Amino acid sequence: MILLGKRLISIILFLVFLILGLGTLFYSQGWRINFKTLVLTKVGAIYVRSYPSSASIELDGRPIPNDSWLFDRGTLINNLYPKTYQLRLTRPGYQTWLQTVSVQPMLVAEAKSAVLVPTIDGTDRIDNGPTTSLLLAQSRIATRDRSGSARLGNQLVPGDQITDINPEGDQLLIRSSRPAQVVLQDLVAGTSTDLTALLRRNRVPPDNFQFRLTNSRTAVLGWDRERIMMIIPGSTSPIFNLAPATLRRATTTTEIVAAAAAPAARVAWATYDKRANRSVVTIYDIDTSTSRDQKLQLAGQTAKLTWANGNRLGILQTDGDFFWWDIRQNIHRQVASDGRDIFFSPDGRSVAVLEHNSLEVFTGDDPPYDYFRFNLPDIQKITRLTWYQDQQHLYATYPDRTVWLDLLDASLEHFLTVTTSSIAYYETASNRLYYLADNQVRYLQFPK
Repeated sequence: MILLGKRLISIILFLVFLILGLGTLFYSQGWRINFKTLVLTKVGAIYVRSYPSSASIELDGRPIPNDSWLFDRGTLINNLYPKTYQLRLTRPGYQTWLQTVSVQPMLVAEAKSAVLVPTIDGTDRIDNGPTTSLLLAQSRIATRDRSGSARLGNQLVPGDQITDINPEGDQLLIRSSRPAQVVLQDLVAGTSTDLTALLRRNRVPPDNFQFRLTNSRTAVLGWDRERIMMIIPGSTSPIFNLAPATLRRATTTTEIVAAAAAPAARVAWATYDKRANRSVVTIYDIDTSTSRDQKLQLAGQTAKLTWANGNRLGILQTDGDFFWWDIRQNIHRQVASDGRDIFFSPDGRSVAVLEHNSLEVFTGDDPPYDYFRFNLPDIQKITRLTWYQDQQHLYATYPDRTVWLDLLDASLEHFLTVTTSSIAYYETASNRLYYLADNQVRYLQFPK
């Protein structure tokens, strides 16, 4: 009897050990018993990283402790059975963030760029008086007041509209309507140059000219439908007509200048031959005063040139074809079609192509690119796109509002109106969105 009892105890202990061991093994491999269905299944998890990090978290209406202090500013919600969940983030002073998240067995679904949009109630006003227009460069705000005077911050500048500011915020292009002129204002040197008068003195009619500041402190780019000029105020020969292989004094080209762009040390322009229906894109080095040997011929007319960085140029044709041209490797490739405008991220690694019926976004230096496509509401009305600092979000400007787009929000669940103003500019350093409302400059402070 005693021996039988000992054997029975040994068998029971062995079975308990076997069950616990198998249970531990299955548990460590992600298996759980779903007590609703009484089915053994593998579980998954959701990793949430919100901005601000202190946002309250709910999953299917159930509060989740925020462990952002523990998991690299994020919270890991584990032991989730495979299914679709509703993730909700809230914080006073911010709009509610919602996202449908699908959990798969043994995988972690991520919501690691959950940026909450500030509410208009929390907006701050800049006390600069009644304002009718707004422009932004770095942290310097250019405005025009009701009297028609232009200001940079609180500084009054000549003219009635600031049309361009260099990245440092110390050189301005200022347009005046009476008399009609465009002035280059150098705030460091304290000089003011009437570019239109300079063109007239050199027998170049400036009536239809467009002007762009280059990042070089010595040159301004100007062009119309017949010529493209490098304007260097203060030099002995201040105006040059840029030609394919040489630098010539103001002579008129026979082709039409379709587009121009200026980065730090070089300029690109496209000329269009209507008879041949062909565009030629040329690169000009400001520092060496020479045209580069690289030239790109494309069928059709060029509508827009934009530098992604110093070595890559974006080219948009009037038929909607969009190309990337790698200047260093002299390689070009078509990226998209049906485009009507292009917007590069600050580092030049991502581009948003605004099309007639959709928005396409490409991220990365080389193919295969990460690719996103959205069918946005009233997309034909979108006039501008602006990249947010994390390059995972965009501001979309409509005629009557500015809207927030998350690139990972394929269903547009938090495609939110940020402000009902269409005059809005984002400033990366302060992480603020400045906008004009009720003739006042205001800003929304996004979470850092």
